[in-house]
Amino acid sequence: MLPNRFWPIEGQLFYLAAVSLLGLMTITENKLLYGGLFLFSMILLKKLKKLPASTLVLMAGCYLVFMAAGYTESHSESLYTGNEKNFLILFDDEILMDGDLLSAYGKALPSNEKLVFKYRIKSKTEQQIIKTLLTPGMACAASGVLNRPSPARNPNAFNYKDYLQRNDIFWIFDVDKLSLETCYQQSDGILIALKAFRHNEIARIKDTLPEETSALAAALVFGERNLFNTETERSYQKIGIVHLLAISGLHVGLLTGMIYYICIRLGLTKEKTGILLMASLPVYAVITGLAPPVVRAAVMLIMLIGSRRLSLRMTPLDAVSAAFMLMALIQPSIIFDTGFQLSFAVSFSLVISAPVILKDFNSFLKQTAAASFIAQISSLPVILASFYEFSAISIFANLLFVPLFSFVLLPLLLISYLILLLIGRCLTFICIFLRTSYTM
Repeated sequence: MLPNRFWPIEGQLFYLAAVSLLGLMTITENKLLYGGLFLFSMILLKKLKKLPASTLVLMAGCYLVFMAAGYTESHSESLYTGNEKNFLILFDDEILMDGDLLSAYGKALPSNEKLVFKYRIKSKTEQQIIKTLLTPGMACAASGVLNRPSPARNPNAFNYKDYLQRNDIFWIFDVDKLSLETCYQQSDGILIALKAFRHNEIARIKDTLPEETSALAAALVFGERNLFNTETERSYQKIGIVHLLAISGLHVGLLTGMIYYICIRLGLTKEKTGILLMASLPVYAVITGLAPPVVRAAVMLIMLIGSRRLSLRMTPLDAVSAAFMLMALIQPSIIFDTGFQLSFAVSFSLVISAPVILKDFNSFLKQTAAASFIAQISSLPVILASFYEFSAISIFANLLFVPLFSFVLLPLLLISYLILLLIGRCLTFICIFLRTSYTM
């Protein structure tokens, strides 16, 4: 076991996560309110918890660091005036094609400023070329008009302008001409390669499987929900299980457990299996779209596995707190993301209540019901604040559908995808072999 000086705040990272949130809220929202809450919290912890002065100083430093991070991000500005017409666009993220509308997030080179890219495809031929050519990592010349995002017109409606600005996006680039002949592979790093793999595999699923099956497979294998039609998604939302159409921390945990079990059964040591999982989790997070719940679960698991290898006593509450701080420090505006809020609200609640659930309920069914109830109650404030509605049957629906999706549909879809991938590779090999034999 490492000496305590290497891990002096065991079990107290929750306090650092709380003050980091207060630091961000002080800058982005009400300075007087959240600054006062921070001072009150410090006094209360000093008197009730009798925390040592070193921990209080660390908390104050954490508060200031996150204030600085929030200030830096909130004061970022565009490099463009809006009069620019011609750009070289790097497609470095998701590329969507809905009928004749091509939309994507990209970067204008060489400034690397992020833009929303929108283009009306002119013909079926051009659509097919775009479908084949454009993948993450490609750069193309384009000309058009920069437009400011429109603010929300109705009270309490989703504010697309604020959402984009929190992600450092200030312009929507409405493209008149996309010069496909100028496109070239501009970036070939591992991150772009994984995003390109995700893009191509989602397209493969869409083209190979029936419509409803492909939508569910893309959602549960790669975290892509855009293949669902509006009516289907609304039906899931009405009964409070729309979250099952996205990869959650539960799915990451189940998949990690499956891989761990398989590796141990194959004869790998626990140490090698841990290293394999720590290397695989970031890859999995990228190919599933870097959704906040997946990133949160991946970071937590990496920290818990890594702390065990280093003989550090890290609790699950420490891990979820550290994941919160890391994600918020890298992208402070993520605290306003609904998925981020739901993921951490449920995670903190379940981690804190887990000892009580395990002690008071001795059957798996009762424990599952209690966990589902706590998850629904803890997510209720975020759901009401974001969507202004709540399904009265969601607790009972989740008791039925969470096990169905997690223990039946997810494994079946993963196995089906792997079979599809293997068949595709085999057919490619056979075609190459036959072509080679024919030419000989």
